[in-house]
Parts: sequence; structure tokens; C-alpha cells
Amino acid sequence: MTEVEGISQYVSTSKQVWASFSVFFMSLSVGASSGFSGVALPQLQDPQQSNFPLTDAQASWFASLSTFAMIPTCVLGGVMGHKWGRKHALLTISPIFSMGFLCQAFAQDVVMLIFGRFLTGCASGLACGPTAVYVSEIATPKLRTTLGAGISGSYNVGMVLIFSLGAFCHWRVLAGVSALFPCLGFLAMLFIPESPAWLHIEGDVEGTKKALKWFMPKNGGCPDDEFEHLTSDMFLEQVQNNEKSRSHEVRGWRNRWSQLPLARREIWRPLLVVMSLFALQQASGMSALSYYAVNIFQGAGSSINEYVATIIFGLTRLVSQILGSFLLIRFKRLHLLTISCAFVSMGFCILATSAYLNNKALGQSSLDVDGHSGDFSLLGVLPLIGVMSVALAYHIGLGPIPWSYTAELFPVDVRSFMSGVCNCIGNTYIFITVKSFPSLIDALRFPNLPNGGGPAGAFWLFSGISLLTIVYAALFLPETKGKTFEEISRGFQKTNKRKRHSEASIVLNL
Repeated sequence: MTEVEGISQYVSTSKQVWASFSVFFMSLSVGASSGFSGVALPQLQDPQQSNFPLTDAQASWFASLSTFAMIPTCVLGGVMGHKWGRKHALLTISPIFSMGFLCQAFAQDVVMLIFGRFLTGCASGLACGPTAVYVSEIATPKLRTTLGAGISGSYNVGMVLIFSLGAFCHWRVLAGVSALFPCLGFLAMLFIPESPAWLHIEGDVEGTKKALKWFMPKNGGCPDDEFEHLTSDMFLEQVQNNEKSRSHEVRGWRNRWSQLPLARREIWRPLLVVMSLFALQQASGMSALSYYAVNIFQGAGSSINEYVATIIFGLTRLVSQILGSFLLIRFKRLHLLTISCAFVSMGFCILATSAYLNNKALGQSSLDVDGHSGDFSLLGVLPLIGVMSVALAYHIGLGPIPWSYTAELFPVDVRSFMSGVCNCIGNTYIFITVKSFPSLIDALRFPNLPNGGGPAGAFWLFSGISLLTIVYAALFLPETKGKTFEEISRGFQKTNKRKRHSEASIVLNL
């Protein structure tokens, strides 16, 4: 839809929201899958609540298998969205989600439980690309950022729901409830159209017109004669582009290389941007904070019960996500990203200071402490203040913007596939960050302090990387707010004419 600049002015806001919320159920399911292990593992390891209590090794596989499964399936999900269409790919993925949750709910042994976990991980990876691409393509430039932020917002809603229900529900009931989310998404998606942009690329003239008409209000929409004129121009331009691409002669290795997708400047340049931004996003520490929340509150010497603090952390993330979706409407992305990184840095600095001082005073170990300080002074609540600062700041910029870039920066003909590739890269970074966090703490201890200062060194590193992200954003990131996909792609196609004749200058122009 955003490919058709003249038509976007007639599109109904409520229809965009309706279609987006229909696919948000997929993100809700991903959040439920991510949060399930955190609340289910204690029960699964308890002989009184599980007829096959998990060993520590089995529990580790149960927690990590979902992330492993997401890494390769992110790319496959992008391929499915490109070949079958965004909506139809999601309709195919929904039953896989439900089957995975139901396998866990009715598991009679460890094998069936792990298999169910594997299925939900696969479905999570498959759903990432088509969900983000569909929302970005049906939204007008004005609403694209906000609706795109709703993807991570619905993910947080799913996680918070599971955290809350897990406090009083048996793990089998929790898995059964989680199976309802993809079912609701499947039903909702039956009543929305396929992405008009995908139909356009496929050359489905009538399908594109029908989908565009669905997004317009019944009264006050685009007049019929103007609609026909705009869509005719749109398809004429598509035919001309196809003929132009077929007219290129492939002679020699240079021309053959130029036909490959990654040889196109508007593809490899945004890929480098997204890869670098994802690396900085994950190196800023939010994933480590999420996966090790309880242990971090313990190691930082929090005077508030670590489980209560974790719930507050989850709710703060949800509130921040809602706030961020409104801020992204009004302000430029680069401005929000700068502010977000600055306050994430400040939050980790507070968290590092509290860990440093509390470990120095109490002599606690960083990740193996079983209690908390019991001191309700300012020093005792600093860990919660720091974590809340990070959570509030992260979701107004550093969190949603890199993920929205995966669906915005690439041309429509490769958008679904490249979105899958970027999601694969992002999930790989998440896995590396989470797995390396305990080792990072050990490597950055202060030898002259009791317990090496706990996790303070790692938190100060996260704080510094957040500041480095500000510099990177100012130098390399494009501003996409209010721009069409064509304008974004043209920005990546531009080259420096003074330097393009020398190989050395081409390298400098990356």
C-alpha cells in the first residue's frame, strides 16, 4: 500500500489498525513462548508438580531450544512470506504454534515436552518476518512506525500475561492457554486481505485492487475514476520496471555479479546498517537483563523481593512500549534513538553503581546469591531504579527501531526474504548475548574488590556501548519517518559521483 503514494491518502486508519491487530496475535504468541520457560521451569523441576521432573541439563535444553530453533527458521519464514504471501504464510504458521503449545500441555514425557518447545521455537522464527513485513506494507507512512512498534508491544503483552498467569496456574494450564493465542490470530486473519504490495509484485491486478479497496472507508474513499487511474499508473510502472530488468544483458563476471540480489546497493547497504545496529542493540545488554532478571536483582543487592521486582520490570516494559508507540508518531526516529540510548546508558550506570556498592558492602556473589540485602534505603532500591530506567528508555527507540528497519529498508521484491535474514541475525545476536553474559561478568570483575564488584563491570560496559550507539546512529542511520519505501530505497541507491570511478573510493563509500 505504501508503494502507491497517491492512494495512501485515502486509506482508513481503522482498517490499518484492524489488520495490524489481527497479525499481532502472532507476536503475542512469540512473547508467550519466550516467557513460558521462565515461569514453567520451577514447576517442571518440582517432583510434586511434574510426573517427569527435569534435570538441570534437561531444563537448560528446554530453555534454550526455542532460541536455537528460531535462528534458521527466521530465514525460512521470510521465504514463505515471499513465495506464498504474507497473510497466507502466517495462516500456515498459526497451527504449528498451537500444536507446539498443546504438545507441552499434554506431554507425558520429556521427549514430547521438548518436541513441543521445539515447535513453538520454529513457529516463532517463522512468524517474525511475515508479521513485520505485512504490518509495514499495509500501513501508511504516517502510521507505519507506530503500528510497527505494536509488534514488539504485543510481544511484551504476551510475556507479561504468561508471567502473571504463571504465578498461580499449573504449567499444563499455562501451555493450554498459550495455545489459544495463535488460534485467535488464525480466525482474525481470515477477515483481512493479503498485502497489496505483495499482490502488486506478483502481478495480480484484480487482487491488488480488491485489497486496496478493503483498506478504504466505505464513505469518503478514493473516487472510482481516480482509483482506476492511480492503479493503472502503478501497474504500468511495474511492467516498465520488469521490462527494464529483463533488458539487461549479462556479459562477463561483472554483469553476472550485478544480477545477484546482494550486488544491488539498495540491498547490501541496508543489510550492513541493520546488522551493525542489531549488534549494538544486543551489546547494550537488554536481552541479558531480561533473561537473567531474577539473578540480576539478587546480585545487585536489591532490597525488594526479586520476583516482585521482575514483575515490575515486565510491567514497566509494557508501559514503555505503549508510550513509545505514541512518541514514534510525533518525533523523528533518530532523535528518539539518541534519547533512548542516553537513558539506557544512564540506567545501566545506576545498576552498575548499585551492584558495585552493594557487593562491596555485603560481600555477595554476583549470580549465586539467594537472598537480598533487606535494606530499604536508597542503595537497596537502586537496582530497581536502574532496571526501570533501562526498560523505560529501551522501548522508545533502541528496542523497536532496529526491528522496524528490517521491514522498511529493503525493496519490496526482496523485503520478506531479507526481513527473515535480518531476524535470523538478530536472534543469533540475542543467543550470543544471553549465553555469554555469565562469562562476561567473570571476565570484568575488579580483582581488588570483594567478589570482584559483582556484575558491575558488565553493566558499565553495557552503558558505554549504549553511548557508542548514539555516535553510530548520527553517522550512518537513515531517517525513515514519513517516507515512502521508494524514497528510502532511493536514499540507499545514491552514490558519490566524484569517487565512483575508483575502486578505493567505492570502499570508502560503503
